[in-house]
Amino acid sequence: MELTQSLEDYLEAIYVLSAKKKIVRVTDLMDYFSYKVSSVNKAINKLIKTGYVEHEKYGYIELTEKGLQAAKEIYQKHKNIAAFFSEILGVRSDIAARDSCEMEHFISTETYQRLLDFVDFLKFQHPECLQEWKKSKKHEFRRSEQIMKLSDLSAGQQGRVVRIEGPSIVKQRLVTMGIVTGEIVRVERIAPLGDPVEVLVKGYNLSLRKDEAKMIYVEEV
Repeated sequence: MELTQSLEDYLEAIYVLSAKKKIVRVTDLMDYFSYKVSSVNKAINKLIKTGYVEHEKYGYIELTEKGLQAAKEIYQKHKNIAAFFSEILGVRSDIAARDSCEMEHFISTETYQRLLDFVDFLKFQHPECLQEWKKSKKHEFRRSEQIMKLSDLSAGQQGRVVRIEGPSIVKQRLVTMGIVTGEIVRVERIAPLGDPVEVLVKGYNLSLRKDEAKMIYVEEV
């Protein structure tokens, strides 16, 4: 059976968790993905049937030799694609990580190999070309590193809105509240548990849910 995107994610998660904790349980995967026990058990049973993991009821989850090889390949592909986005293209690290999670499942073997060859060409055969590229994009690289989510700012910090992500209905609501590209937003207060976040924009105090604040990307000023 060909591995689905979801099952590949499980193999990668088991590999990452086992490197940190040595022992992986169902509850660890539940916490990692924020999934219910039924969803995790269903995925693990599929991986058992296809020979990728071993798991006795209420016991530890272990990768088989076949599972370990597949997990290493998936994890390495994830790292290589993320590195290409962040180190070569200058994409912000959190976006690079998110995009590589999606691309790793769908990129063809040929395209992936060409990507690796291109990185090797730039980094090891012609590093001067890479430096020239970074030099020409110095401002963009630096600006990308300074962009963060509004939810990451502390009370008293302020940032200039650079973009808003999320469902259209939520973005429209935020725009009508005055949170638009180029506007300065100042964090006034943050509730003890981080929700809600009170901000000052256009002279008005607004109360945002933490999930809304995570959708707003700002450049600290």
